[in-house]
Amino acid sequence: MKIRTDFVTNSSSSSFVCFGISVKKLSIPKTENVYEYLERKTDDTILTFGGQDDEYFSLGLDINRAIREFPCTPLGHIKKLAAEEINRVFGTDFTEKEIDYIEEGWYNG
Repeated sequence: MKIRTDFVTNSSSSSFVCFGISVKKLSIPKTENVYEYLERKTDDTILTFGGQDDEYFSLGLDINRAIREFPCTPLGHIKKLAAEEINRVFGTDFTEKEIDYIEEGWYNG
């Protein structure tokens, strides 16, 4: 079981903050369940993903984790780290300029 420490969640609301991309920018095979695909690909990486449903998932490096894992790295370089890790895991070629600050929140009530 994977325990996510980078989400704030309770029974009715969730939020997600990272430097990353919209999952829509990835080429996910149509035969794959998006959640299961992302779960499998990001297991044992510094990446995380979140979102309300398959249509609105985001993928990236959670800011709290970035600060914890790279305490001496200037915040301005975290976008580069996120791009490098996404590229390594997914075989893409994103640049740090394509990495966005993503802040999502939703209410399930």
